[in-house]
Amino acid sequence: MNLRPFLKDEVIWLDADCPSREKCIEGLAERLEQAGSLENKDHFISAVWKREKEGTTALGFDLAIPHGKSDSVKKAGVAFTRLKKPINWHENTGEEASYVSIVFLLAIPDKEADTTHLEMLSEIARRLMDEGVRARLLQASSTEEVRQVFDSGD
Repeated sequence: MNLRPFLKDEVIWLDADCPSREKCIEGLAERLEQAGSLENKDHFISAVWKREKEGTTALGFDLAIPHGKSDSVKKAGVAFTRLKKPINWHENTGEEASYVSIVFLLAIPDKEADTTHLEMLSEIARRLMDEGVRARLLQASSTEEVRQVFDSGD
């Protein structure tokens, strides 16, 4: 799946100053709402927290991929942020600390839970297992540089 079409300027947030995962998820959800992916941002955020309670979405390598499947998602979307300072994704959860600097938030309509969701998650995870890709995201100085990481031939 080519993610580049999903990565419009309004869903890329470089050097975000987020003190917590809550603020990070809220900020990314706002961007998805502005991009037209969400019908009800608060309902979507509730779906993301429900998923977070099932198990961590921090994957190591400084990254997290929170996601929510909900009928409040009008069309599948993905938002990206690179944080100004790493945050402990597990703060106040009782789990071992896991610091993240790169966050992708996936918004999936309920009816696409077994298709688009798995394709997006698989593509992001596949790309991010490459240390060079993570380095490029951490060093990107523009939204276009972020999008180039996800060009289909890359």
